Amino acid sequence: MSVLPRPRLVLFDFDGTLVDSQHSIVQAFAAACRDHAIDDVDPTAIRRSIGLRTADDGPGKPDPFMVLSALDETGIDAADAVMIGDTVFDMAMAASAGISAIGVGWGYHPPEELAKAGALAVVDGFDALLETLKQRGFHA
Repeated sequence: MSVLPRPRLVLFDFDGTLVDSQHSIVQAFAAACRDHAIDDVDPTAIRRSIGLRTADDGPGKPDPFMVLSALDETGIDAADAVMIGDTVFDMAMAASAGISAIGVGWGYHPPEELAKAGALAVVDGFDALLETLKQRGFHA
C-alpha cells in the first residue's frame, strides 16, 4: 500500500460512496428509454456512466475543479487532502488535483479498476475506510 500523508481534508463522493442509488438510477433510465421508444440500454453501461457528471458551478468530473475549489475554500494544501470515491472518475479527478485517493469497493466501478486508476488503497467497508484513514494519521 502506498503512503498517504496525514489528511487534514477528506473529500467524499456522494452517490455510490455514501449512498447507493444505482438501482433507482438504472430503473429511471430504463423507464425513460421505454417512454421514448428507445431500445433497452444495458444496465452495466448505465452504471459505467454514473459519476461522470457536471458540477453546478464549474466543470464536472474528472476535471479537478471541484477538488481545487475545496482546497482553495479551506486553505488546505493538496498534500494534506484525500478523495474518497467509487469511480475511476473520482480517482482521475484526485490525481489531476494532486491529491491522494482511496477507492471504495462497493460503488459503481470494480475495485481492480479503482486500483488501476491510482487509488492508494481500495477498501471494502466503512470500518476499513476509517481504519485506513487512522493508519495515516487522520482521527475524526
